[in-house]
Amino acid sequence: MITKKCVICKEVRDIDLFAKDRSRKDGHQRECKFCRQSRYKNGIDNDRDVTYKRIFGIDLNTYNEMLKKQAEKCLICKRHQSEVKKRFAVDHCHTTGKIRALLCEDCNLSLGRLRENTEIMLSMIKYVEEIVLPILKSS
Repeated sequence: MITKKCVICKEVRDIDLFAKDRSRKDGHQRECKFCRQSRYKNGIDNDRDVTYKRIFGIDLNTYNEMLKKQAEKCLICKRHQSEVKKRFAVDHCHTTGKIRALLCEDCNLSLGRLRENTEIMLSMIKYVEEIVLPILKSS
């Protein structure tokens, strides 16, 4: 009997309980038919709940509580959730997995692209103050 572990419920199940998927190495989807069925039956919020649990170890209620504590604003730029198109990203440490805050996509991507390096951030602030702003003011 061939088995596989579901990425959602973490149960080890018979391979026949996973739908076929030719794009996967083993020829079957990553989630069992039970989890997949539950996800589609319960809609998008359940899909987010499953994703948050799988990637960050939190449920949708925890995400919503964090959002409420932040007054539905990005912790860095203070934009309100209603001002941006995408739901706020769960900012987390890639080394420890510890969740830090909810950030808008721009701030989350910027933080990652700056490699969370304060020297680069300070250098960027200096560049904006000394080069960018004077040019803008002289225009």
